[in-house]
Amino acid sequence: MVEVVETDLPGVGKRISLEKLAYGGRFVIIIHNDGRREIYYYRREKDERPIVFSLSDEEARKAGSVLSGAYFTPALVQAIAQTLTPKISVEWNRVPFGSSVSRKTLGALNLRKRTGVSVIAIVRGEKTIPNPSASFTLKDDDLLIVLGSAKGMDRLRKLLSVKLT
Repeated sequence: MVEVVETDLPGVGKRISLEKLAYGGRFVIIIHNDGRREIYYYRREKDERPIVFSLSDEEARKAGSVLSGAYFTPALVQAIAQTLTPKISVEWNRVPFGSSVSRKTLGALNLRKRTGVSVIAIVRGEKTIPNPSASFTLKDDDLLIVLGSAKGMDRLRKLLSVKLT
């Protein structure tokens, strides 16, 4: 579950952090008193070198409306939303770097039994693997497209977050 942390920056503005992102890492936005926004994306939780960019107030508002779906909602998202019941959802979850599930097959992980979710596709780089077999081996940074209940999604996110020791 994403956590939002707000911090006042006296003389500057406000810092808003989105922590525990589904794909790992964190997203930090510094909103300056003049309306400018600085955006920092830390791919890993303890990453010291973020991706950084700035937006004017107008650009930030436009980007926000794009992100909220005001301009475009993918047909797949619309179709899924119309088809599924409120108790079932589809989510995209990235395998974090160093996750305990990395380098294990779907069959060995037995995700459906352990979490209650079904992997319906995996995106690896530019390639999408629909309906992956039990022999498919997960790697760091794979994007899992899964179907299940809210509780199942919570269990999956917890499992993905466990690091190798």
